Amino acid sequence: MALEKGTGFELKIADLFKQKGYHVTHNVKLHGRSGAEHQIDVLAEYNAPLHTSRIIIEAKSYEANIDKDIIMKLIQIQQDISADRAILATTSEFTPGALQTASQYANLELWDRAKIASLLGEMQLIDTSDGVKQTPTNSIKMILAQVDQSTIEQYAKVQAEKRSKGGFLGRGKVEEKFLAAERFLYPYYDIDMEAQTYQVEKTGWRSKEKVVKKIRSRTSVDANTGALVFVTDNGLSYAYSFLNGLSDEEIRLLYYVSEVKAFEKRELSALGWSTGKINKVVNSLAGQGVLRMIQARPAVYASAYAYPSDPSIFVSLMEKYPVVDSLTNDKKVEKLVPPASIVTAFQSYWASCNVLSIDLVYYPYYGVIYERPDGSKRTEVVDGITGQRQERLEKIISASIV
Repeated sequence: MALEKGTGFELKIADLFKQKGYHVTHNVKLHGRSGAEHQIDVLAEYNAPLHTSRIIIEAKSYEANIDKDIIMKLIQIQQDISADRAILATTSEFTPGALQTASQYANLELWDRAKIASLLGEMQLIDTSDGVKQTPTNSIKMILAQVDQSTIEQYAKVQAEKRSKGGFLGRGKVEEKFLAAERFLYPYYDIDMEAQTYQVEKTGWRSKEKVVKKIRSRTSVDANTGALVFVTDNGLSYAYSFLNGLSDEEIRLLYYVSEVKAFEKRELSALGWSTGKINKVVNSLAGQGVLRMIQARPAVYASAYAYPSDPSIFVSLMEKYPVVDSLTNDKKVEKLVPPASIVTAFQSYWASCNVLSIDLVYYPYYGVIYERPDGSKRTEVVDGITGQRQERLEKIISASIV
């Protein structure tokens, strides 16, 4: 999500409060009890039965972190005009001094880059031009199948014959026959992005330095499950998982440990979190199966999936295969993950991530149906590009073809 400078960012915040039912005024001047005139980026008012709730929002589209001087200025304005609440929203972060100052005022909220991305993501926003909302999905494309129907049918008959014979001495024999094969289209998001990544460079004969670099990358995500997809010469791999449904703090921890094989909780103190917070986040991820304990005493954890620190290792569907702009009449699997939630996850994980565009790409598969003597049926999913079976998709595909 590209958060615009100045007015564009203010209008996004204003629109957020409009969506929640507030009466919103952008760029308004108000006089305080002191007689001073104050410029307010966004004024949000809500008429309750006995009181009109008034919120003032200062929107800062900054690269640098917000310090306590800006916090104090907003507090003074809030108190002078008797606003019920003040919010400071920024596309960057807050300094420790700013956080400490804000913690002393109950009617002040701080919205940092991750919070903003989460809120605007809920509104399905990725970028704006002159304050006009646009959808994150720029186009719909399709990859043409390279394996034809007759090849799939021949594959299915051979597989049914093998199973009917079984293995050594007929063990594992399964009586079934090939019934039908039907091609369908499965949705993926193909994402063009810029992100910061840390790379180690040699600075001398023996010295090395960790430097920050901005890289451009295309990445593909399963639009049905939210899983990151690794495109290989042998087809699509789900060896990498991703972040759909996790909190910002959980995503931040996974990025922090993405380059280590194992870690102890005490090593996470570099995140600036308290012991209680570290325990809460680690225990939550372990409970969801995202982290696994590999040693009990002392407790050592490792990621259950591969979470990459550098997105440039990926090759996307549109980079690997030629695409067309028209769709066939084949059945389509419904996309269940909204583009905006993927944008939010990317921005929470990769530092200063800027999603430039998202294309919806349909990939061809075949659903191969077998029938057994008792009338029960079994479905295999076969890749329409490589002709290889995709067992992972079989668990979700039967109920998803619409």
